[in-house]
Amino acid sequence: MGEASASRLAMELPWLCPAMSSLVALADEHPNAHALFADPGLLLLALRYVRPGLTPQSVNRDCLLQPILPEAAAFFLDKPPQSTSQTLLEYATSIGKLAAKIAADTRRCPPLAAFVAGSLAPLGWLAVAASSPHAIDACRNHAEFSHDPFRTQSEVWGLSHDQIVRRLAVRWRLPTWVAGVIGNLHHEADVAESLGAEPGLFAVVREAVQATDCYGLLNVGAPLVGASGSAPSNPLQGTHKGYPYGNDANSLLPKLLRAVARARRANGVAAMAALEAENDRLHKLAFDSRADFECAVRDAKLAGLAELAAGAGHEINNPLAVISGNAQLLASREDDPARKKSLDAIIRQTKRVAGILQELNQFARPPLPNRQPTTLAAIVAKTIEDFQNTATLKGVMLAVAAPLDVRVNVDFTQIRKAIGHLVQNAIEASPSGGHVTVSVAQTNQTVAIAIEDDGPGPTDVAIPHLFDPFYSGRSAGRGRGFGLPTAWRYATIHGGDVRYERTATGPTRFVLTLPVCCGMHEATADRKTA
Repeated sequence: MGEASASRLAMELPWLCPAMSSLVALADEHPNAHALFADPGLLLLALRYVRPGLTPQSVNRDCLLQPILPEAAAFFLDKPPQSTSQTLLEYATSIGKLAAKIAADTRRCPPLAAFVAGSLAPLGWLAVAASSPHAIDACRNHAEFSHDPFRTQSEVWGLSHDQIVRRLAVRWRLPTWVAGVIGNLHHEADVAESLGAEPGLFAVVREAVQATDCYGLLNVGAPLVGASGSAPSNPLQGTHKGYPYGNDANSLLPKLLRAVARARRANGVAAMAALEAENDRLHKLAFDSRADFECAVRDAKLAGLAELAAGAGHEINNPLAVISGNAQLLASREDDPARKKSLDAIIRQTKRVAGILQELNQFARPPLPNRQPTTLAAIVAKTIEDFQNTATLKGVMLAVAAPLDVRVNVDFTQIRKAIGHLVQNAIEASPSGGHVTVSVAQTNQTVAIAIEDDGPGPTDVAIPHLFDPFYSGRSAGRGRGFGLPTAWRYATIHGGDVRYERTATGPTRFVLTLPVCCGMHEATADRKTA
């Protein structure tokens, strides 16, 4: 083997083989990250296969738990492992450790990223040592090495160290933030930055190299005073032996690593399924919490509005009665047709205002419920009877779906009116030929009466105001807008609620609920009676 072919052989390297201890540790359930990251061969494997988008900020020890890493190691172990220099590996690790310390002290870049880039700074030497060990000694013993290391490397190896690094960085698909640093260490900072090196990371690694490169291997400047001591006495002295895998290890280690990869991939699928389920749960919790929050805000708003309406209704009703009474008295004594017509108009409008006040007072101060045992089926049937003609005139099919005979202890008239307001709204919202369906269901905690229609449903703008009296955004035909708030009021004084339930593509749906203490299955009641 000619010494001039060292660079060509280095270019043909498929990888730098990690130590057997690193590969065995990689198969552990919880790999020792400190030991594994201290092996440049494993570092290169992680940078090459742990993808996509590995950045200085995202380099972490979890990279070693990805199943692709032992799988890739097993693939390369099928080829004869390359020998390398243990002292050069120690030299590389010493640069990485110092770079990590400088990064931690100065906070110019993530320490782990600095360790990675620093450990790979002598990549050219590592590659030549793995492919042509004698070329290392030939270069170091050359008479001109100390004066012109680049020229010496080119003459002995065929390419200089930095040229080998740049080529291997491309062939081994190293991240650009690593290649930009280790391929340009011989440049000054401004030039290196223009060639793609990250400023903070480059400065930290270059400083670590300068402090550690006591023998001028990387030729980036004189060592810093007092900073040496972490590197071996001479990185180019010592053994060049390969790692003693042996025949048994060569056959068993790939199998072990592939088994680990399969196990981690299976665990990853299970973990991903668990994470997806948790993500679904959190989304549902967020949706339900928002709905509960919106209902709480609505309830507080309507309760405050009820207090205001009760006081305002009382204050308005007294002067209105005076105006109406005097207008009627004057009208009874008036002979002039024009003035009598004006007085009649005043009387009509005062009656209209009185009607509004009556609705407002019914919402604000409904009478206490007169609870009587009955069935929801009877209440629903009576409500359907009340609105059947209205639905027929509009061409809407009004029906009960799967009625559930549930006994309740409620005010028949109030709950009938509450359901009636919801049914009336549904009929008005449905197109001709549409359907309005009333259904009753029971859970462990509530009895629910659902009213569904084929209408387009409220807009996103209208939804927050559905229960607001006098809301101007209501469509024509919905009166003064007291239907939903009154239904809500009757439900709440029974301990229940009325809410609009969003559906993605289904019908418009309003649900009146009563607490389970207000209802039970008839069969249950019959058993207790018996």
